[in-house]
Amino acid sequence: MATLQIENLPDDLYQSIQTIAAAKSVSLNDTIIQLLTQATHPGNSPHQPAQTHPLAKSLTPEKLKNALLEAIERADPNYVPAVAEALTEAMSMPTDTPSMDADEFREWLAQV
Repeated sequence: MATLQIENLPDDLYQSIQTIAAAKSVSLNDTIIQLLTQATHPGNSPHQPAQTHPLAKSLTPEKLKNALLEAIERADPNYVPAVAEALTEAMSMPTDTPSMDADEFREWLAQV
């Protein structure tokens, strides 16, 4: 089996993966393998080789990060309440504050 090293993994992403692993009482390694399998083999057997999946040919680091985040969002029970809290906070801000442009919104959303 191959070994994968991930550099510059955001702390919040690492913590989310740890939370999922702890909630399922499995190792961090097993959790990452499960998340990668879900991201690259949606609806297919986890033992199917990655080369047979259409994503395998076009999986870039950015796509991998996004797929992992989506899998975490689906698996992390704290995700929806955290987003709801952030949106409630944003909606409660005074209306005289300047609006965010698309890039500022993406940055803010990434911090949530």
